[in-house]
Amino acid sequence: MRKKFIFSIFLFGFCFLPFLSKAATLSLSPFSGNYKVGETFKVFVILDTEGVETDGVDIYYLNFPPSLLQVEKVEPGNLYSETVTNSVDNLNGKIDFSQVSSGGTTFKGSGTLAIITFKVLAEGTANVYFDFTPGDTKDCNVSSQGIDVLSKVENANYNLGSLSSGIAITFPQLDTTPPSIEEIEVSVKDTKATISWKTSEPSISWIVYGTTTDYDKEEKVLSFATSHSITLKNLSPSTTYHYQIRSKDKAGNIGYFTDKTFTTKSSSISDQQLELEEIKAKFRNLLIQIIQVLEAIILHLEKELKARS
Repeated sequence: MRKKFIFSIFLFGFCFLPFLSKAATLSLSPFSGNYKVGETFKVFVILDTEGVETDGVDIYYLNFPPSLLQVEKVEPGNLYSETVTNSVDNLNGKIDFSQVSSGGTTFKGSGTLAIITFKVLAEGTANVYFDFTPGDTKDCNVSSQGIDVLSKVENANYNLGSLSSGIAITFPQLDTTPPSIEEIEVSVKDTKATISWKTSEPSISWIVYGTTTDYDKEEKVLSFATSHSITLKNLSPSTTYHYQIRSKDKAGNIGYFTDKTFTTKSSSISDQQLELEEIKAKFRNLLIQIIQVLEAIILHLEKELKARS
């Protein structure tokens, strides 16, 4: 996948760009760390579509300092079905990677696009960054029906050191542990369900859900917290739903809970119908009160007429 293919219908898609209320993010996890010369470490390229259905991603380019780092391998993730480009230029410090969907499938949500294994060559500070300018179609992008919906990238910096003879250097422990998800509670009605849970550390969280494990819907809370609650609305009564809770900490580690299910309650009428019935009942009561007032006025007028005659 290259820009000239993704944006061959860009002018058409640009007309509809203002209607996209959400936009995608590319980030690196971990985004910082301390590593020794000769050591290898993995960096995860994370895609978060922010609820947008996407059909491809182009990393053009992800840059790294070739005097300090060398790429050992780039392992594709499985967010899209086809890896079109996967090449590394260790001489100039560039990674070129792209994936696209096929058969009309799309990806919506957050996940690992690729895993990069770096080897530390020398001491220094290594900046690893995406080529990205908002609105530019000739660098990194996320495609949604021919429109580039990538709005933000999060780059990384790594401190690279060495071991001197007889002197041990202690590196701070890098946070690579995803938040744990526990104390899950579900409150179910006929057309909505409220799911609450707690995480072991402040995290942003979201729920993917649907009638199958394809999870075709998503609800997200973007504030960091340890107590979370999300209400899923407009559900179908008497229906079993699959859902999965996901939480991401400030270091970019994502925790997943295994697939769970709930079944909505049966209902002869929907919430909207119930609300309409309540309005009707209030209107009927108001009409009764008006009729009673009119009857009292008529009775009073009749008495006045009799008294005058």
